[in-house]
Amino acid sequence: MPVIRDIPLSLKTSEVLRRQGFGRYSKVRPEIKSLITELLAGVKKAYLLEPAVAYEIYSITEMSHSQVSLEGNLVLQCSLLSSLLPQLR
Repeated sequence: MPVIRDIPLSLKTSEVLRRQGFGRYSKVRPEIKSLITELLAGVKKAYLLEPAVAYEIYSITEMSHSQVSLEGNLVLQCSLLSSLLPQLR
């Protein structure tokens, strides 16, 4: 199974705050922002986040408007398939 590594990742303080529910114009104390910046630097320095993606390629054996059958008796079912893959219409 192929694995892609060395995926660049740079988290920003604003992204951490947004994930925690703070809106764009929320007031956050400077010491909190400073702490987040310090923690993000520590994560980067210690290599605590190393994103990777493992994937496999399968041949398509059959397609319908809401289902794609793959080799090995695997099936993907999704009501949005026809909008994602217009050739299924």
